[in-house]
Amino acid sequence: VKKSVLLLSLISFIFGESISEKTKSMRKMSGYFNMYWEDTSGKIWLEITDFDNEFLYV
Repeated sequence: VKKSVLLLSLISFIFGESISEKTKSMRKMSGYFNMYWEDTSGKIWLEITDFDNEFLYV
């Protein structure tokens, strides 16, 4: 089981898109966390660059 999870993680890392590729057609909203609005699906994507600092969820 651990080997299959590792393999799937490795495959998604190799074939995954970068943030700039994924968000190039989205509207960027800069702030504490950069957000990207995807018009076609109505989704908001967050760009979190520093996972070591605490922040407040509201």
